[in-house]
Amino acid sequence: MIDTKIQSQNDTVFVSFIYGAPQRENRALFWENLATIAATRETAWLITGDFNDILDNTEKVGGPLRWEGSFLSFRSFVSHNGLWDVQHSGNSLSWRGTRYNHFIQSRLDRALANCNWFEKFPTGRSEYLRFEGSDLF
Repeated sequence: MIDTKIQSQNDTVFVSFIYGAPQRENRALFWENLATIAATRETAWLITGDFNDILDNTEKVGGPLRWEGSFLSFRSFVSHNGLWDVQHSGNSLSWRGTRYNHFIQSRLDRALANCNWFEKFPTGRSEYLRFEGSDLF
């Protein structure tokens, strides 16, 4: 994670750029550690990047459905820390790949923010750019 504190005159905002835990067994600990940082955020906070997780099965197309319990740690992190999706445009299914002979698309990349962020930047938006190829080499 890259965590930034941006100060302008008498105003401070935080922006965190993350790469979520790619292994499912490490995700709960990742969200717990990030929640520790979230507890220190009393001002506007935007968190963006590759979360390597989804909130529910509506955020994926293709392949078998995931078990509902597999979403719990990410959902809990989002709700307990008062985070909301930033409005976005473009195709949010930003990851594509083949797993178990199924072509799958998922919303792994996103921008979340707290209420203070939305109060400061009520017209803020996130844009998913056109898919050009994998970001993995």
